[in-house]
Amino acid sequence: MTSEAPLEPSKEGSSKEGPSTVGGAYSQLLRQQERALRLLQGLKEELEAPIARRTLRTIQESGNDSPHEAYSRISKEIDSGIRAVKACRSEIRGGMAQLRSQLPLEEAERLPPLLARFVANRRENPGFEYELEQDEIRGWIVRWKEYTDGGTVRSSGQLYERPYALLED
Repeated sequence: MTSEAPLEPSKEGSSKEGPSTVGGAYSQLLRQQERALRLLQGLKEELEAPIARRTLRTIQESGNDSPHEAYSRISKEIDSGIRAVKACRSEIRGGMAQLRSQLPLEEAERLPPLLARFVANRRENPGFEYELEQDEIRGWIVRWKEYTDGGTVRSSGQLYERPYALLED
């Protein structure tokens, strides 16, 4: 078994009331979905580990086939769960894209010119997602990710309005 903690809501960017915006809610759902996917894939890898295969083969050689059947059922259910989570990820990303297309460009226009240009140049690319946050010290923060068609992260990062503001204190 992996040593990861049970699936819990993300503590970053959340409060007792939950996400403050619809975009924040979508982002939180996406983070939870990605964590669930990692957990399911970890379970699948454990079931396919050589030691698990050897144990099943030993039991099967003893004439008892029921553990092998149970293993097959569990494996199929985990595969089904992985497919469901991936479908959910597509729906969440679709909802985020729809929300982003409905948002006025005012959000990005409030940014300083360099950050606004970065967001404007990449906003229309499929697979590009970003969140905006305002910090007292560093000013505007753009957290972004770019996904491939397969759903994996191609690149990501954070851009700050005043990246060295912490050093000045």
